[in-house]
Amino acid sequence: MKKMIYVLNHYSSSDSTHFYHVINLLNKVAESGIQICVVIEKADTIPQFNNPNIDVIVQKEKNKVLRLLEFFSVARKLAKEGYKKVFVRISTIPTIIFIILSWFYEIETFYWHSGTIFDSNNKKEKEIKNLKSITSKIKFDFIKKYINNFVTGPELMLDYYVENAKVPANKMRLLYNDIDLRRFKIVSETERNVLKSNLNLPSDKKIILFVKRLSPIKKPMYYLPYIIEKFNNIYSDALFVIIGYGDEERKLIKYLDKNKSLASNVIYLGSVPNNMVQNYYMASDIFLNATAEEGFPRVLLEAMASGMPVISTNVGGIANILGEKQSKYMYLPDDRDGIVKGLIQLCLDDNIRKTLSDENILQSQKFSTSNVSEMFINLVFGGK
Repeated sequence: MKKMIYVLNHYSSSDSTHFYHVINLLNKVAESGIQICVVIEKADTIPQFNNPNIDVIVQKEKNKVLRLLEFFSVARKLAKEGYKKVFVRISTIPTIIFIILSWFYEIETFYWHSGTIFDSNNKKEKEIKNLKSITSKIKFDFIKKYINNFVTGPELMLDYYVENAKVPANKMRLLYNDIDLRRFKIVSETERNVLKSNLNLPSDKKIILFVKRLSPIKKPMYYLPYIIEKFNNIYSDALFVIIGYGDEERKLIKYLDKNKSLASNVIYLGSVPNNMVQNYYMASDIFLNATAEEGFPRVLLEAMASGMPVISTNVGGIANILGEKQSKYMYLPDDRDGIVKGLIQLCLDDNIRKTLSDENILQSQKFSTSNVSEMFINLVFGGK
């Protein structure tokens, strides 16, 4: 039997992060007969897998040093039991541990990372250095030097990591993020109005949804205040629904408190559990993906699968995700006025929204869990 270890750095049933999606993907992968051991670094609940081929190990130690020793012990035990394939998403310490173990055991490690945090632009490099410690840089340099497979997606990100992060090209591997088309789907106008009512959203306004981690590197305070103010000067029959949390959260709340005139046109919900967020996608009319940094945004897949037309900045791998018609509503990162014009056009034109919706639903099938699980299996077990 084929066996693999999947390292998940965090899990919670009420989690608002995208680690929640991993459960569905691994269930699908396990259907092919692959034995999977999921090692979770932190969890407040144990995820429920519906496949007997999946075992779960949750770390128990709280102390950092003891946690490190605990993980090493678990990893070594699994290596001795014949687990030769390891997939780690983002987490660096587990990746380093498996790289070291590969010097003594037959282990091949796949490390996933996707984000435009490395840039040849000097200003951005300085920002990154302020955010990342020297230790983080050392860890990343170690990983890119010794890792077997550096995994990212979509296609544009392969060249990005080679050119900007200096990852050796022969180590780069492609893997898509997946979307559960059973959870994120288009609904009828009647169903949408019921959802709006249940979520206390007005049925007589266009709902513009923004879902994003409020991180300084994504510059939410550069986009949201400007876009909302300019938009409101031209169009009044829309409501901005903002979902997200992060370091910029206080700035956003402070801004909204100081600008009471926007209060009737903006709802800030903070963090929403990922197992509930699909209701907001299905209840909304337009998705706003304004961001200065991105890799492979799963929120974009969620919006597309829900049949939402999208307004987005062109950063990271977004150009690989959107279809031909939808790409016309993709703007340069500093074109905030273009974003506003695009939003207004979509609010005013039902036909354009329907055209983009149809294309996005079709395009999202490319990233279905079924398709990506095959891609995952071929990557890990099917050779380079």
